[in-house]
Amino acid sequence: MIRRVFLVYNVMNGIPSIPKIFAFIQARLGSTRYPNKVLNSIPVKGRTLLEHIHSRLKTTLSEEQIVFLIPEEDQSLLEYLKEKSFNYYCGSLNDVRKRFRDASNFYQADVILRLTGDNPFVDTKAIETIIEAWHVAFNQNTKLDLIYYSPLPLGMGIESFSRQALDKSSEIDEQRHLEHVSLHIKENPKDYTILKMPSPFPESIASLRLTFDEELDYQTLLNIYEEAISNSHNEIFGAFEIYNLSLKNPELFNKNQIVEQVRFNLPKPQVHSKRTICIIIGNPREYGSGHWERMTILSIKLVLLGYEVSMQFNSTKITQEFDYFIIDSREDYSDAKFLQPILRIDELSKKRKNLISEEEYFRLGFVDLLPHPDSFGWSAKPQVLLSNFANQSLSNIQILNSSNRIKETNTLLCYAGNLNSECSKSLDDFLISKYSNNKIIRIGGSEPITMKIHYEVRLTKRKWWNYLSKSDYFLSYFGQGLMEAMYLRKKLASYSIGDYHTMLSRHIERIWSVPFLGDCNQEMEFLEFSNSYPIIHNTAHERIIQWLESQSSTV
Repeated sequence: MIRRVFLVYNVMNGIPSIPKIFAFIQARLGSTRYPNKVLNSIPVKGRTLLEHIHSRLKTTLSEEQIVFLIPEEDQSLLEYLKEKSFNYYCGSLNDVRKRFRDASNFYQADVILRLTGDNPFVDTKAIETIIEAWHVAFNQNTKLDLIYYSPLPLGMGIESFSRQALDKSSEIDEQRHLEHVSLHIKENPKDYTILKMPSPFPESIASLRLTFDEELDYQTLLNIYEEAISNSHNEIFGAFEIYNLSLKNPELFNKNQIVEQVRFNLPKPQVHSKRTICIIIGNPREYGSGHWERMTILSIKLVLLGYEVSMQFNSTKITQEFDYFIIDSREDYSDAKFLQPILRIDELSKKRKNLISEEEYFRLGFVDLLPHPDSFGWSAKPQVLLSNFANQSLSNIQILNSSNRIKETNTLLCYAGNLNSECSKSLDDFLISKYSNNKIIRIGGSEPITMKIHYEVRLTKRKWWNYLSKSDYFLSYFGQGLMEAMYLRKKLASYSIGDYHTMLSRHIERIWSVPFLGDCNQEMEFLEFSNSYPIIHNTAHERIIQWLESQSSTV
């Protein structure tokens, strides 16, 4: 019994331009340790585990790409999925791998994201990163078998693999391979290409248990959910919020530590690394999410090129076990801290003021992904580091433009990052008084006190690019968001949140004529938005790779 779904992909010359990616969630009611657990609710009178998983996947995938894989005998679960209008595929009870193989062949999936019904809080950042990695690999015609994102709390991660790797059998098939879908891949790393995409969390985060096997797990999940919602005000909280919660309240995670977890002793994936790289990023709590976002994009490109990449927040102790360091956290890091070559991205270093040429700037390890008065080359050819979603969004806009199908909706999208309540209110008051004819959407900052502003506390990558693509105007303080809006040729303006941002906004107003409306802590000025800036190129990663290759002879 199958609920059919149909997807349409962009096709050029008969070849799909993007991989067909499906999320398959294996679920059953007949759990040995805790029957019917996937229909338990969190909170007690809230959503079931399966609803939590579905809602998180919907932030990144279309509903047509989300399918629950259940045993043919599980009629009660089947009725539940029908009632919720969730997509499903019924297959073998005991041979779970066959269930996945049959479903992947039926849907003609290129890539499978595998989830289980007892992990309600899957991390959406992990999903986004893995999907991005598959897209980049397909664009480069790079054959991969399995991609994962690590480290993460137990229960927040997913694994992904190609249909080709899933269909390939190992020489020895035992009972464990029937139950654990991708085990034949992970047990034979010499026969498969397995890549790890790095998260910025310490390895200790893997000891946090957010999965559901027993009653202690359920009670722990209920408590974590309540505390996470209270802290983040966002039901789709991620590993970042859980990590910070574990630092603030470690006792919250202790209750289910005694629950036994099934583990396999697996050989390490084959690593033929060019070099090892540590990427240090500014903590999003202090610097916003732009640093993490663009370094995630960079890490994907570097891993696919054969580098072994680790990532950490700037607040974490730095070790010296890497060949290179890439720093994207604005701080002026002393050279004395490092024995290895350092690439500084947008670093506010006093040294940069004494550099006299683009060649010297680059040779000494400075790269700017945002324009700065001390930058070289930005006026001539602006280069940024953006997601593959940016290329898809721009392509879609160009197609609509060429067919005259774009209609202005007078939508003004405003990015407010981590603005406090006072600055958020000041910004809202200004927007409502000066741009009252626009539909105003604000992302980030504190929750507005007026119903005239549509508010989103945080967006997944897919939703962000969707909002940005459909907006007519974009307003932000200086940062990654402005570069993304420029790439899509949106009408722009900037505001500032202090003297340093004022200096940067004045700079892009001078070189590109991007209107600067003022500091949100002071009186702001009404100006018409503009798109008279130059074309932005999504090629900054090429400069970074060039620098790494230039250092290889000195390491």
